[in-house]
Amino acid sequence: MIFDRFNTAALVMVLALMAGCGGKSPRTQTDTDVLPDLPSAKIAIDSGDSVVFHGQRVVLGDRDEDGVYSYTVGADGSGNAMRESAAPGEWRMHRDLLLMLTERTGREGALLSLYWMPKLKEVSGRIDPSSLMELREGEHLFFEGGFVSLDRVRPNDPGKTDDERAEITLMMDGVLRNVAVIEFGSVASGDMIVSAENVYDGERPGDGQAQVRVSRPSEAWSEAVEAREIVIQSGSALEEGMLVIRTDTLEDREGGWRALVSMSSAGGRRDAILREEESLRIGAHELRLVTVLEERIEADLYTYPTIRRPEDAFVPGVPRSDKNVVVGETKEPDATRTTRRVGFSESFDFQGARFTFATMFANDPTSVTDDAAEIQVAHSGTLDRIVTRPGQRHTVQGNNQWWIVEVKELTGGKNGQAQVSVETGRFVGQDPRKSRSW
Repeated sequence: MIFDRFNTAALVMVLALMAGCGGKSPRTQTDTDVLPDLPSAKIAIDSGDSVVFHGQRVVLGDRDEDGVYSYTVGADGSGNAMRESAAPGEWRMHRDLLLMLTERTGREGALLSLYWMPKLKEVSGRIDPSSLMELREGEHLFFEGGFVSLDRVRPNDPGKTDDERAEITLMMDGVLRNVAVIEFGSVASGDMIVSAENVYDGERPGDGQAQVRVSRPSEAWSEAVEAREIVIQSGSALEEGMLVIRTDTLEDREGGWRALVSMSSAGGRRDAILREEESLRIGAHELRLVTVLEERIEADLYTYPTIRRPEDAFVPGVPRSDKNVVVGETKEPDATRTTRRVGFSESFDFQGARFTFATMFANDPTSVTDDAAEIQVAHSGTLDRIVTRPGQRHTVQGNNQWWIVEVKELTGGKNGQAQVSVETGRFVGQDPRKSRSW
């Protein structure tokens, strides 16, 4: 009888506890995991659940239709949690806590990666960021005072092998920055220079690889045997032996100016759109933009003792010797510049576009120097109309391609003619406004 009464009382206690918990089984309501105070941790977490790491509580919210996660983070028990959001793969810094959310394949919730920076500094001093670091997409490396992550490799022209950009997250001195650095180029990030050598986008998402380094300005160009300041007027060229640098300036959507740069040397030819504090290397020369104005660029030109250029695009699992190409070979269009003389309504085709001398405007009948020509440029189903005087340069945007149009000479009369010069290139970078003249 005493035994039966004891079992009955125990059963009542269990039922009461279940009622107090709502009768739910483990992990069907908001749960909290307290993680060990290690330098880093990774845990799968469901929406509504929370994790405590080094005294900081992270609560995962929902994921919206754009794939962005919401979460709250703050000191455990403080009641002062901040609501934040992050897309999959984006890094977020909250004082000493670094975190990243990634998708869980085939499941709800997210995979949460956590790093406690004070403790991580004790074990991350073995990597020298100024040496070449090889990263795959999604990989990251910690070093003393920060870390670098290769988030994505962004291809540009599928027909070229030297225009990929590595999208990188860099943390130095507790500050997160995102930069995109062109293959065999560099970009400033705070007080540091992020440089890239070979960058490969691969065949599938996640295949991308990049060779990057993070240096101080005093180290970034230390291998150069010569460094000097140069100024190039917009629309002009610097020619020294086999080195030719041609520039035009482009107005940015956000204001300010960028430079459309073509560099040719013994290492081949490269075309890119660069901002201030970005550089591009071809062969034994590297051009770093310091100031970009409407009428000119001011730059540093570095000369190295060796010729270097990007390797061919890399496909994982396929030996480069099997691709029937020479490693390091740069493929360029057959011609990048042409000059033609055309009459009224006459046309010529050049590098994917048709140029037509449509008509001429005689602004002052007593002057032969202020006449203007209308040049029509047809490309990719688009027609651009340019009205220009001799000596003016116009830039027409195609599909990741540019045509720089200039009328050299213009004669009127019944048999009017125009001498039209066109230069083209596939330029790397974001697209500015469609066309501009200067």
